[in-house]
Amino acid sequence: MEQVILAAQKMELPQVAVWMAKLMYEAAKTVQKPQKRSFIFLTDIFEQADELKLAVDACRSAVEISPENSDPQLENRLNVILANYTIKQGQYGQEGEGLRGVRDVEKQKELLEKDSLVKSDDYLALQIRKAKKEYDESPTVGGKITAYVDALLSVETPENQQTAIDVLQKVFNETGAYNYKMRIGDIKIRQHMLKVRAAKESGDQEAFKKAYIDQLKFEIMEFDERARNYPTDMGFKFELGRRLFAAGKYDEAIGALQVAQNDPRRKVMVANFLGQSFMKKQWWQEAIDTFEKVLATDIPEDRTKDIRYYLATCYENQGDLKHAEENYSAIAQIDFNYKDVRERLQNVREKLKPA
Repeated sequence: MEQVILAAQKMELPQVAVWMAKLMYEAAKTVQKPQKRSFIFLTDIFEQADELKLAVDACRSAVEISPENSDPQLENRLNVILANYTIKQGQYGQEGEGLRGVRDVEKQKELLEKDSLVKSDDYLALQIRKAKKEYDESPTVGGKITAYVDALLSVETPENQQTAIDVLQKVFNETGAYNYKMRIGDIKIRQHMLKVRAAKESGDQEAFKKAYIDQLKFEIMEFDERARNYPTDMGFKFELGRRLFAAGKYDEAIGALQVAQNDPRRKVMVANFLGQSFMKKQWWQEAIDTFEKVLATDIPEDRTKDIRYYLATCYENQGDLKHAEENYSAIAQIDFNYKDVRERLQNVREKLKPA
């Protein structure tokens, strides 16, 4: 199944790859001894195809394979995919939706925490002591460094997080290996997420808004640095562009997203945010061209709804009601209950009636 999926990707047949990945996921769940590697592979495939709900399911399955052996990196990845899925569902780009999206992420994380198995504090403390001893004996060995950091982060306290940052900073200063610097960034992103959660739970909306804005600012700086260190990794450019869009920095978002267009795995997501960035500037024709370009490629029908909705909105703002009607109608034929498409379609048709 893996070989078929990889072959389908190589032949640029994303629908076939996702179809086979779904079959593989069901098969992987039913084997006598589920393999963590298989679920991680499927997480990669679903995430590349922008099937984020499936990516969440696959990653959660990987996390739950060995609950007795904490894997903070994988758990952090699950949180990131979950956040991205919530962004996609909640449309961070809509006015006023960003903060609601954060609240939705936290609800999902609370459900995840309820489902997870609670590990003994004594057991986790023992793992930290064991990992520290091995690290102290071999402080330059990558595996020992990673194991110690992972153990520290399995018990989420400010003290453990700071110790992990100190360890990573030390090895980064000594080696210049940027992957350690990125791990520091991951920890700090997590710290910001916890601050957002605490502010939300306090009921203080001003503190909540400030915490969210602080998180967004940090992530923009972090992904900008990652994009500069890995200029050929279009994923970092996309993550940067998406956060610039959420921050309302549309000119900068356009620049980052236009570079990210070179990644065929994210073409629909990139076009979505790029087109919306043009819309925020009321550059309707540029937005139209962006949406039309991606619609002309081979993408699954159910992934065109967002694109067509924004495309129709652009045509409507330009006064091209005929093309607006065509796109609203196309959405209604796929999903009659999508957003307010019924009302918009009816409204456009009323305007098109002869006087």
